[in-house]
Amino acid sequence: NRGNAKKKIFRNKKDYDFFLSLLDCYLNTHSNNRPRWIKKNYAISIKLFAFCLMPNHFHFCLQQNAERSMAEFLRSLTVRYAYYFNKKYSSVGHLFQDTYKARLITSEVDLLNLTRYIHLNPKDTHSDIMRYTYSSFVDYVMENRHTWLYATDMTLLFGDIFNIPTTQVKKQYHKFVLYDQSKGLHRRAVSSSIIPTR
Repeated sequence: NRGNAKKKIFRNKKDYDFFLSLLDCYLNTHSNNRPRWIKKNYAISIKLFAFCLMPNHFHFCLQQNAERSMAEFLRSLTVRYAYYFNKKYSSVGHLFQDTYKARLITSEVDLLNLTRYIHLNPKDTHSDIMRYTYSSFVDYVMENRHTWLYATDMTLLFGDIFNIPTTQVKKQYHKFVLYDQSKGLHRRAVSSSIIPTR
């Protein structure tokens, strides 16, 4: 989802942190900080596999387990964040450009390539994407910081597809994400980006 007229939707650390706190409220079954105005929890109906928050847009890789749950979740999330943002900055009008864009994932390799695309988003503004806090890349290759994020599911899937030992999965996923984009995003690119472990 992108900011209206490509304007910033996150202006400082507090904005990013508030958005992440909303994700915790909506997606964490055991959130202790859920305010009363969060009327519905989506922990059962939505699985969030990857995310990246950029100054004027954000990307999600998610799965809906009930019809219309994705639309309801994203509407609730963006409306609540827009209310916070407009009140904080005395803004009026739409914060987001339009309704979200979504595409159907049809294969496991396509799914992995999507997580890679999402995690590479900060590369043009940050030389080391490992240091970019507002992305799930660190959760994939280091330690999962968010109980509502299904990063482990994705790294295990990555290991299963390419027969990578569990102890090597995070290292190999890191290499896969940083693989030369000019060689394309397809199964051959995925498999050739993996260091042999035997």
